[in-house]
Amino acid sequence: MIEAQQDTSRRRTGFWPVILITALFFFWGIANNLNDILIPQFKKAFSLTDIIGVILAHASARAAIIAPLLCFVVALYGLTSRKSETATTEDIARGVAP
Repeated sequence: MIEAQQDTSRRRTGFWPVILITALFFFWGIANNLNDILIPQFKKAFSLTDIIGVILAHASARAAIIAPLLCFVVALYGLTSRKSETATTEDIARGVAP
């Protein structure tokens, strides 16, 4: 009985990450498609030149390349160094905080 409960919990854990990634991909696509509409409006509202408009379009396109690479590096190495003195939530729960 316990093995059956653990087996179903393992199958359910993959559902929410897939939903989250799908939603983030969808919202990133919306933001990317709004660039073509918003940049001419920003040029009018803020008196931007054509060169600045091109720079804005390039910056958003480059962000679509750089952001996943940064996420990969953070996932690979983490945000803190290995020698950090910070306590993890497991340490605090066990009462072994530095």
